[in-house]
Amino acid sequence: MTRGPRSIERLAAASLCLLAYLVGLVCAIVALEASHVAPNTVLLVAKGSYGLAFALVVMGWKWPLPVLRPFALAWRRASTRADGHANHASRSGFSAPSAQSGKGSRWLASTAERALLVAGCIGLSPWLLFRAVRELWRSAGSADYLHNVVAAPITPWFEAGWWWYTRLNWYDWPVLPSLAALALSFLWPYTGAKVSMWIRGHG
Repeated sequence: MTRGPRSIERLAAASLCLLAYLVGLVCAIVALEASHVAPNTVLLVAKGSYGLAFALVVMGWKWPLPVLRPFALAWRRASTRADGHANHASRSGFSAPSAQSGKGSRWLASTAERALLVAGCIGLSPWLLFRAVRELWRSAGSADYLHNVVAAPITPWFEAGWWWYTRLNWYDWPVLPSLAALALSFLWPYTGAKVSMWIRGHG
């Protein structure tokens, strides 16, 4: 009996589709802005792509395996190549840390990684609704849109110092921690896992 997609696979595929849409949208806005297109035209193109974003997220959730397959193949090839280098290093008298544990070659393999991924996605959902989507109708132009969506939720953390929270709306607060959680979910085998092993005395 064929196993159906797991919820974590559906969530990862939907997140990748949404990320691809946002990256494509920002690149399109920058390209149109560089072409000196009228701001109203740029905003019209951005608003018209909202249906595409919804379709991509639904596609990633409904058919996650085709979306994840290219990333899985690329990661498997990279892991195979890394294992080959590790075997060559071990024959030469050296050892690779990722090959010793056997867990560094898999993404989202532990509960901690999956929890960080879910926390990051949930934390970014208010930003997606109240920044990335709502600013399509509120921004005066493409430059204003990019500033309100990308810069406004992050720069007060570094510019306002101790009073950063007075410069942010409530839906901006989780943006930077959520981005850190998403990055840590994929870097966990090389960061948090090693620190945890060192604390427990296994490192």
